[in-house]
Amino acid sequence: MASAPLKSPPLREGFQPDPAPVAATPAPAPAPAPVEAWPLVIKLKHKGIIDPSKPDEIRELRLRQPTALDIETVGAPVQIGGGGMFIIDERKMGAMMGRLTGILTPLLQTMDSRDWYTVAFKLYRFFLPSWEED
Repeated sequence: MASAPLKSPPLREGFQPDPAPVAATPAPAPAPAPVEAWPLVIKLKHKGIIDPSKPDEIRELRLRQPTALDIETVGAPVQIGGGGMFIIDERKMGAMMGRLTGILTPLLQTMDSRDWYTVAFKLYRFFLPSWEED
C-alpha cells in the first residue's frame, strides 16, 4: 500500500514559514591602505603665494616626505592631547611646511588661512605614531 505524500499544515494568520537558511558569505577583504605618493601636491584654492624671485604666482605646494631630521630641527608639529585629541602647533607646522616645500616661511605666511589649514590637516598624520602591532 502506497502512502500519500505528507502535506504541511496550513499556515495560520500571522505565522510565516521558517526562512530558507542563508549561506554564510565571507567577510569582504579590508580595503588596501592608501599608497603615499611623494611629493605630496596640494593646490591652493583661495589665494596664491607671490614669490618675488619667481615670475608666476605659486598655486600649488609640492611637499617632500618628512624625515626624522625635520622633526629634530623644527620639533613635532602635532601633539596628542588629553582625550586623544590631536593638537597642531601652528608655529612648528608652519616651519615644517617651509622645510618640506622649500619655500621661505615668510612667503608661506601670506597664504589664505583656509589653504594653510588644508595643508596642515593633510600633513598632521605623518607626525603621529603608528598604532599597528606587528
